[in-house]
Amino acid sequence: MLAADLKLTLGSDAQTVDVDATGTILQAENGNVATNITQVQMEEVPNSGNNLMYVKNITPGMNTGFGVVGNTFYTIDGENFNDPYNNANNSGASNLTLGLNDIQETTVTGNGYSGQFGGLVGASVSYVSKSGGNRLHGNASWFWTGRSLIANTYLHKSVFPAQPIVPRSFENANQWSALISGPVVIPHLFNGHDKLFFLADAEGLRAILPASPVTVSLPSPNLQAYTLKRLAAQGLSASIPYYQNMFNIYNGAAVAHNAAPGNPTVGNTTVFTNASATGCPTSANTLSPADLAGLGLTANSNGVYTGPAGACGLSYASTATTYANEALEIFRVDAVLTSSDKFFIRYEHDDGIQPTPSTRSARHSTPSVSSRSTRASSMRPTPSVPGESTTSSLEAFGMEHYSVRQTWPLRWRSSRLSSL
Repeated sequence: MLAADLKLTLGSDAQTVDVDATGTILQAENGNVATNITQVQMEEVPNSGNNLMYVKNITPGMNTGFGVVGNTFYTIDGENFNDPYNNANNSGASNLTLGLNDIQETTVTGNGYSGQFGGLVGASVSYVSKSGGNRLHGNASWFWTGRSLIANTYLHKSVFPAQPIVPRSFENANQWSALISGPVVIPHLFNGHDKLFFLADAEGLRAILPASPVTVSLPSPNLQAYTLKRLAAQGLSASIPYYQNMFNIYNGAAVAHNAAPGNPTVGNTTVFTNASATGCPTSANTLSPADLAGLGLTANSNGVYTGPAGACGLSYASTATTYANEALEIFRVDAVLTSSDKFFIRYEHDDGIQPTPSTRSARHSTPSVSSRSTRASSMRPTPSVPGESTTSSLEAFGMEHYSVRQTWPLRWRSSRLSSL
């Protein structure tokens, strides 16, 4: 009997997976050129005024003067957000569009060739608003700008030599936002987890803004004395106390603002060679020769008048301030009806006062009615007020009201419908 030990060597196991794929070179489905802007990008990009319309400017081609042209079509959750009067975006009293804190995502379509993009030849900006969820969530922010953070303007430093540099104008701007969202829960009665959610967002601003510098003209002491003298000479002495009270107000302003002789807004002429220094009017026949002589102006042999500085007026440069405010409130409720059906309603209210020369007293004395159609049934029945900029719209039913801007996008989402 023969025996032998045989040793076998294990062979190697090799496996090869081949994947064949061809990358698409061209977008064959459509020619849309779109850019998505995430919530993080909207929050991190510097945005003066937290303007909702500004976010599109970080999209290539939207802020260069090249590429995208024409009016832009804006939508929020698919609802038209354009002002039908001028095909521009809706804005509030501040000329900003508040609501950035309520937006989850933005899509900017520079060139939209698909059928859903229509109405305007420019870009399409689609905003998707936030909604509540199973977790309680919130945020808050506050922004402040004041005079201490702003440099003086060139116009304040370029006044005529007789006056000192005008100090920086008072400015105080406050802007804020706060949002809270979560499930609707009523203790011992209803638990809205996975069923019913809410969201509330409040944004606003309060600002005191400087107006453009102006030259304030005041009567000089020489003109005041001559005026009182003429009143007495014409038998109008009873009016002198009234003029004196008025002059006291002018003199207080002159002292408070270091008014200088003359008026830089009065131009010199061939007849009044130093009218700017005297502050006297240069229009023909404004002052009689007797008045000119009484104010200390003399004429040479050629009929050219000259006089002492401040013979008629004083002046100083001033910057008045204007007040602006705006408030925006947004409420949204989402409901999960079934695993395939979802429903939400969103309400938006915006109102404020725009900084204009109109006064508070004009609120009830000069109302005006404005009517502007956005749909066939649109109307604006409430009187508008000078200095106030407020709108209201019931977008779901095509109604716009001039008192406050209100939006009611009403949505029904069903996966059943999309699967048919």
